[in-house]
Amino acid sequence: MSSAVIDIRWFWVAPELVLTFAGLAGLLAAAMRTPWARHPFARPAVPPEDAEGTVLRAAEWICIVGVAVAGLLAAAVGWSTRALHPGVMVHFWGGMMHDPFSAFFKVAVAVATLLVMAMTAAYRRSFPNRPEMYALLTLATLAIFFMASASELVVLFLAVEFLSIVSYVLVGYLKNEPRSAEAGIKYFLFGTVCSAVMLYGMSLLYGLTGSTLLQGIAGVLAGETDVARRMVVLAAAFFVLAGLGFKVSMAPFHQWVPDAYEGAPTPITAYLSVASKAAGFAVTVRFLGVALALPQIAPHWAALIAILAMITMTWGNTAAIWQTNIKRMLAYSSIAQAGYILTGVAAAGVAGEGVREFAIPGILLYVLAYLFMNLGAFAVVIAVANQDGVEEIPGYAGLARRAPWLAAAMTIFVLSLIGIPPTAGFIAKLYLFLAAIKASTPLMTTLAVVMFVNSVISAYYYLNVVRQMYLGEPVAEKRISAHLGLKLTVGVCAVATIAILIAAEPFLALSQDAVYTSTPLFSILIGRFTW
Repeated sequence: MSSAVIDIRWFWVAPELVLTFAGLAGLLAAAMRTPWARHPFARPAVPPEDAEGTVLRAAEWICIVGVAVAGLLAAAVGWSTRALHPGVMVHFWGGMMHDPFSAFFKVAVAVATLLVMAMTAAYRRSFPNRPEMYALLTLATLAIFFMASASELVVLFLAVEFLSIVSYVLVGYLKNEPRSAEAGIKYFLFGTVCSAVMLYGMSLLYGLTGSTLLQGIAGVLAGETDVARRMVVLAAAFFVLAGLGFKVSMAPFHQWVPDAYEGAPTPITAYLSVASKAAGFAVTVRFLGVALALPQIAPHWAALIAILAMITMTWGNTAAIWQTNIKRMLAYSSIAQAGYILTGVAAAGVAGEGVREFAIPGILLYVLAYLFMNLGAFAVVIAVANQDGVEEIPGYAGLARRAPWLAAAMTIFVLSLIGIPPTAGFIAKLYLFLAAIKASTPLMTTLAVVMFVNSVISAYYYLNVVRQMYLGEPVAEKRISAHLGLKLTVGVCAVATIAILIAAEPFLALSQDAVYTSTPLFSILIGRFTW
C-alpha cells in the first residue's frame, strides 16, 4: 500500500469520475429545466415547452453517454491491468483494487444499464420526472463500480449503502401508486436491517484482526490457531453475508424480492434483477476469495453457502410455480437463479480444480448470460404491458399470433433461464454444475443433484408462458407494436443469448482470463492448491 499523501491513480478511477459527473450533471439539468426554459431573461428562440423538452432530453443523453464512456474506460483499465501491468492495481490506501475481475463486472453492468435506459425510454406507464430516473440509474451504476473494486471494509460498506439508498428511491419511484410505495418501504425496512447486521459483522472482523483491508484480514487470520476465535470469524462472515445475501436475493434474505419486483417500475425491476445481483456477487467473491479463503476457514463457509444455495433455488422455483403475475414469477425465478450462482461460490471454497476450471469462471459466465436473458424477458413484459396493460400470465395467450418476433424472443429467454441448449443458460449452468461435481464432496454432490432437480422444476412454470403464447387464444386481435428502444433491447438480448453458446470460446476465455489474471483474488484462494 502506498504511503503517499494522496494515494489515488486518476486513470484507474476515470470510469467512476465520469459516472459521478454524468449523474450529477443529469440531476442538475433535470432540476433546472423549468427556470432555464421559462426565465424572463432567457428569451429562448423556441417556445418554453419545447425548450424545457430539450433540457430534459439533454439530461437523459448526458447520463446515457456517461454510462457508455464509463464502460469503455472500465474496459481500458481492465486491459491495462492485463497487458501493461499484469496482476492487480491497488490504490486509495489499499481500499480499491483494479483488475480484470472488477473490469468484467463494470463493463457488464454498464451494458445492462444502457439496455435498461433503452427500456425506460419505451416505458409508457405514468412516469413522472423521467430524466431523474436516468440520473439515479447512473448513480446506482457508480455505486456498483465502487463495489466491484472495493478491497477494504469501509469502502465496501459505503458502496453497498450507496447502491441501497438509490435502489430504495428507484423502487418507490411511482410514489402515487400504492404498490410502488409499499414496495419501496418494504425494501427500505428490510435493507436497513440487513445493512446493520452486515456492519456488525464487519466490526467483529476489525476487532479480531485490527485491519479493515481484505488482504490484511487474511494475513492476520493465516496465523490464527485459536478455534474459538475462528468460530467468531465464521459468525462475523455470516453477518456480512446477510447484507450481501440481501443484494443477491439469497434465502433467507429474499423476502423483499416479490413485492419490490412487482411494485417497482418494470425497467427498475429489470435493473435490480441483473445489475444489483451482479454487484452483490462481485463483492461476495472478492470478500470470500481474499479475506476468508484460508484452508482452515474456507470449507466452513463453503458448506454454509452450499446449504443456503439449495434452500434458495428450491424455494424460488417452488414458489414461482403458483404465480400468475409474470413479474412475481420472474421475481421468484430471480431468487432461484441466485441459488444456481451460489453453487459456484460454494464450490470455490472446497476444491482446487473446481476453482481453477469451473467455479469462479462459471459465476462470471452465468452473470453475463443472465444479464441478457433476464433483461430480454423484462423487455418483452414491457412491450406487452404497453399494448394491453396486463402483467398476468394468461394475458400472454396467443402472443405468437399478435407479435411472432416477441414470442420467439421470449421463448429463447425462458429456454435459457431453464438451461436448455442452444442458449447461454445451458453452458453457464453446465459450468456451475461441473464445479459442484468437481468438488468431490458429499455435500457438493448433493448440491449438484438439487441443482439439476430444480432446473427440471423450473421448466414447468417457464414453459407455461410458452404454452400460453403459442397454444392460448389471443386476448385481443390488435397486433403489438413496440418502441424502438424495446426492439433494440430484445434484439440485442436474443442474439447475445444464442451467441454466448454458439461462439462460446471467446466468452469462456474472457471469464477465465478475468479470474486468473486477478492475482490478489487468487493468490490466497488457490495458494493451497497445486497448479
